[in-house]
Order: sequence, then structure tokens, then C-alpha cells
Amino acid sequence: MKARVRDSAEAFGDKVELVLFAMDINFAELFNYLKAYTGVVCNYYQPIIRYSFGKVKVTFESVDFIDQAGPFANILSRCFFHDFDSEVYKDDETGELGLWIIMDIRYQHKDHDDLSGMVLFRAEYANGKWSFANAGEEMKK
Repeated sequence: MKARVRDSAEAFGDKVELVLFAMDINFAELFNYLKAYTGVVCNYYQPIIRYSFGKVKVTFESVDFIDQAGPFANILSRCFFHDFDSEVYKDDETGELGLWIIMDIRYQHKDHDDLSGMVLFRAEYANGKWSFANAGEEMKK
């Protein structure tokens, strides 16, 4: 699955190179890692490339998988995967392009309106490869 652009070309200004890079990334490997790491089988909405606070970001989330939450389904009303933060970047020293994403699980308690979350892992895409670091671990390349 590839990302689509949300904002107009003018919004990205001199960051068009980063947008084109992000448009070419296949997110299937990231989603497969998420499935292997959590055991949750679910679908994802198409990732979206957007411009926010001077940075190019890729955002996405899964469909709600509360039906796979086991005993937590008794206390939660929603549960889904989401990017906590991300950035498409150009390395100042090498000029290479990359993307980092912090993956999060979001959930909503049945008796609260607010969403809560917890970081699962960090993912990085560079040089055509994904690498992952589970919460509390160093990046594995």
C-alpha cells in the first residue's frame, strides 16, 4: 500500500523531493511487522502524506480491532493502531532520504470520551529497507 498526498503541492514548498520519496514507499512491510509483533490481523486506511509545522509527515491508522482485544473488550470501546509521530527527512551529511515513524496503539475506555495510547515501536525506512526498534530497544537495521 502506498501513501497519498493530502495537501496541495504549494503547501510543501521546497519539500517536494520528500513528498515524492514518501509516495514511493510501500507500507505493506510495516503493516506486516505490526501484525507479527502484536498478533492482530486488521486492515489499514491508506497512509496520508501531509505538511505540518514545516515538516513532511506520513499519518495512518488501522480500522478498529476491538473484536480482537480479548478480555480488554469488556472495558474498551475502541482499539486501533496509529502513528504517534513521523517525519520524512533528508540527512544533512549524506543527502539520503528517509522516514521515521513512532507506532502507537490507541484505545478508548467505555466510560471515557478521551483516547489513550501507548508506544509500540519505532520504524525507519531508508535506502529501500525498513528497520524496527520495539519500545525500549535500540534500532535494528
